Amino acid sequence: MRRLRSQSGVTYLEILILVVAAGIISSLFVPRWTEEVKEQRYESAYAVAEQLAATLESYYASHGNFTNEPDSLTAILPSTDLLINPLTGGEWNIEIMNAGQEFMITGEGRQRIELQTEDRWPEFKQAWEAWVAYQEQLRQEAARSRRGR
Repeated sequence: MRRLRSQSGVTYLEILILVVAAGIISSLFVPRWTEEVKEQRYESAYAVAEQLAATLESYYASHGNFTNEPDSLTAILPSTDLLINPLTGGEWNIEIMNAGQEFMITGEGRQRIELQTEDRWPEFKQAWEAWVAYQEQLRQEAARSRRGR
């Protein structure tokens, strides 16, 4: 009597087909996934830059000019981590222009982040109006104190 071989088992051809199929599927989905991760990191870094810009505007509201001195900002920063660019781990570049009346925050990485005064005009306008009102209040108090003497 002849014994027939059992057909249970996997052939090399079946394994090869599975490996090729897995490679094709991963080549379709991995690039999309990595792009999503990069985009999320960029959005996170941009949000940090916006928080730093809000801190600069808060400083402007109380001092009448912007600053790029970290020591001046640390007192009003919610977290000193805002001074660090999450994309590179380095510090943000804060440039003050126009005699302290404008700012530009830039950060390097695969994508450049740039945020300036004009990008945040509504917030800047509020800070500017608060500064003007505060200066007017100081002028009025000074005028009253001169009249009162």
